[in-house]
Amino acid sequence: MLATVKVTASAILELEFVFNIDPENKEVSIDSVRLKSARVHEKDEDIITKHTLTETQVKFGILTLGAKSSVGRMLPLGEEITIDYYGEKIPAKTHRTVRGRIDGLTKFYSRHPELMPDTNIVAVYDAEENVLKIRREE
Repeated sequence: MLATVKVTASAILELEFVFNIDPENKEVSIDSVRLKSARVHEKDEDIITKHTLTETQVKFGILTLGAKSSVGRMLPLGEEITIDYYGEKIPAKTHRTVRGRIDGLTKFYSRHPELMPDTNIVAVYDAEENVLKIRREE
């Protein structure tokens, strides 16, 4: 007997395209496509990163989780995301070229003086909802 199983997953693919461009005829064709890396994330699996805030991050209103962290790899580039800090929803934007960096948090940090340099946090990212949940690590 066969059973059907549905799995919801998010995927990040890094592709390299080589295009042929003919400006005279205004034509573009794809010469090659190469898969450089792929990462699949099952919906039920949490994407979690532990991080320590730095003086620079708090001073300039940014959060740099790192391009190689599990959350940093999954964050989209240059997109609006929502930060959930104990139920408070904060709109923010990821950096357009630096993977794992979130900008626009100056007011957020000023409203939450407990988030000072050397504070340990846990960041959990929900790729489907585009929400980054941040909690102080106790």
